[in-house]
Amino acid sequence: MSIGVFFCLQEKVVCRALAKDGARFAFYLYVDGVKKKVSWYSGSNVVEFEVNVVQHKVRVEVFVLDDDGGKVRGDATEIAVFGTVSEQGFVFGSLKPSELFLRFKDVRTGGFLNLEPLLEKNDLADLLSKYYVRHRCDDVQYFLSRHKEHVYSSGIQVVGRYGVDEFSIPWSEKRLSLECLETRSERRFMEMFTFASRRHYSDRVAKYMARNNFNYEEGLANVRINSAVVFAYKSLELEEGVDEALDMLGEAFSLLADLDPRDGVRRDPIHFYISLIMARLHIFLLQGLKVEALQDVLSAVGVFNSAEFKGYYSVNYAKVLSVGLVLSAKEKDYERFSMLVLELRRLSEEVKKWIESGAEGWLTSESKYVYTLADMVSSESDCDVGFQLADHNMLVEALRVKTDRFLSTVLEML
Repeated sequence: MSIGVFFCLQEKVVCRALAKDGARFAFYLYVDGVKKKVSWYSGSNVVEFEVNVVQHKVRVEVFVLDDDGGKVRGDATEIAVFGTVSEQGFVFGSLKPSELFLRFKDVRTGGFLNLEPLLEKNDLADLLSKYYVRHRCDDVQYFLSRHKEHVYSSGIQVVGRYGVDEFSIPWSEKRLSLECLETRSERRFMEMFTFASRRHYSDRVAKYMARNNFNYEEGLANVRINSAVVFAYKSLELEEGVDEALDMLGEAFSLLADLDPRDGVRRDPIHFYISLIMARLHIFLLQGLKVEALQDVLSAVGVFNSAEFKGYYSVNYAKVLSVGLVLSAKEKDYERFSMLVLELRRLSEEVKKWIESGAEGWLTSESKYVYTLADMVSSESDCDVGFQLADHNMLVEALRVKTDRFLSTVLEML
């Protein structure tokens, strides 16, 4: 017997076995070959496991106890590393990808329209970009124009079909819903917006929510600052509202004074400062403002050196230094380039000390980017070599916006 359906999303795994009259089902969950959870025999052929499976291999085994007490082991289903399709938020087991599709509810008739199938290679954000999000006063809805009709919907479902049986993936609906378009409270902000893996699948909806959060002047400073950063990146990816994003980032810098010194990537004012600098660098590069971009890099160096080192600063700060290294090289500013090389080496040493102290284990996997950059010029005698190596590839690796038009515009400017 094979498993019918197997999905992962964020920190949840759901498995559905083929139904069998009078049978009882048991499910075993393995993560990286280690048994983590068991759902013992019951009449339900569906199980949900709460477990963090991102970037891990997951295996589920199903056992079926039939009417005669005979025990049948189901075919074990193993999926690829979750990160290979993490942008979509789920992976497929033995369900054929062509049988997973989007369903669009018509708010006028209450009926449903089945949209195109959702395949493994699809990026759900790209797919949703076909269904425009329209703002009608305070009402935001998906808008679909087909067959000379205009159809509005407040939500899209991800639906799977196995034979004649259809089912929706319930927790995906939260990231497709248009019922909540602001996350001003700390709890809602953490649950639904701050991390990309929990944010709305539609880039346009995420941008709209970011604007709503930022424009709420009575809102929490950390929520508004984070929202400004998200708004900037979404504006660049969607190629709309970039000037508004630049103004928003400028105002967000002034909010840093409202933050008390606190640890955490969504609370620390130094980390926020580096994040705002990195977002603004993207806009400066797009607009060809190389002098302003390099000045932002140097400002970040000054702020970073005045603060106590925290491991979670390192990757974003290394990306800022990367931009500065490339700009200095292109402008043939050897003195400034050498200063940034020394700063990068210092950062690398700080990261090593942080890891060795055991202060924050997750940094071990994040540190490769920092080490790779630092290895580019591993000694004083290598500065000349590094000056020649500061190329476009180094900049592309540092940038967070990867759309073709953005990268081609920036690289042409250089």
